[in-house]
Amino acid sequence: MLGYSWFGCTNDDTQNPRAPEWDIDYGEPIDEYCYETSTTGVFTRHWTNATVVWDCNARHGSINPV
Repeated sequence: MLGYSWFGCTNDDTQNPRAPEWDIDYGEPIDEYCYETSTTGVFTRHWTNATVVWDCNARHGSINPV
């Protein structure tokens, strides 16, 4: 269960809104697992409605609709 009541994410009266990415339909996973691309530390996983990439080197990711 994820919540919002940690590290100042609430002031006891107001909660931060739900991340919009949680409500997008990315479809079903096509790949069984993510895989490392030709660039070391960059991982990709394909879904029916998106491709997800995580770059461990930059500590940044992207979700690209197909």
